[in-house]
Amino acid sequence: MEVEIQVKKKVDISEYDFGRYEDVRTGGRINMMDIVNVRALSGLSREKVSAIIENYEALMKEYPNVRKE
Repeated sequence: MEVEIQVKKKVDISEYDFGRYEDVRTGGRINMMDIVNVRALSGLSREKVSAIIENYEALMKEYPNVRKE
């Protein structure tokens, strides 16, 4: 049987990237786990969206001025 594995790799997330994600999140228009639509609205790659979702808390600490309530 063949199975798929997730390969961990480093993805650079800039303050700009996190800001684009936050713009979509605070817009409240879509489910943020819907990576296809988050990509379309943010302009970010699938890898960057996934990395932001998985590391959201760490990115909030790294870029505290980006987070919008």
